[in-house]
Amino acid sequence: MTARLIGTTFISLLFATMFASGCDSTRRRVPEGVWPWLPVRVDFHRMSRFVDLDGAEVLSLHLEFLDADGDPVKFSGPVTFRVIPENTLNESWTFGYDLSNLRTNADHWDHVTSMYEFDIEVGWDDPPLKNTPIRIRVAAESAQTGLLESGITVRRGD
Repeated sequence: MTARLIGTTFISLLFATMFASGCDSTRRRVPEGVWPWLPVRVDFHRMSRFVDLDGAEVLSLHLEFLDADGDPVKFSGPVTFRVIPENTLNESWTFGYDLSNLRTNADHWDHVTSMYEFDIEVGWDDPPLKNTPIRIRVAAESAQTGLLESGITVRRGD
């Protein structure tokens, strides 16, 4: 009788453990009817840098939009970059792209890396020195995601 009680208790605990391990309370609950794979964060990828493209210095920016699970997703809405070299007299450049335009979205999406790539010719008259830190800010906003922002610092010649 005792062996049977111990066996039954063991089986009950085993099933309870298996059931509880399948429940993940850390997952974000998504209200019914809402697309669960909306971007909640935007990050610059480490591949972002200045590159030489056909003899022209180009700022190659790689953006990752991530959902609540940290997986890459596409974004639909305006994206604005602000390039701010340090040690300049409040000089900055702003560049914008409308990723709600399907053609623009497809042109900048890289299927291999699952992120967006933007090649920007800054076009400064007097470029900053090679070791000057250049801050780049991005703002992306849509009605579904709200405002997503991020920043990175790069240097020419890195």
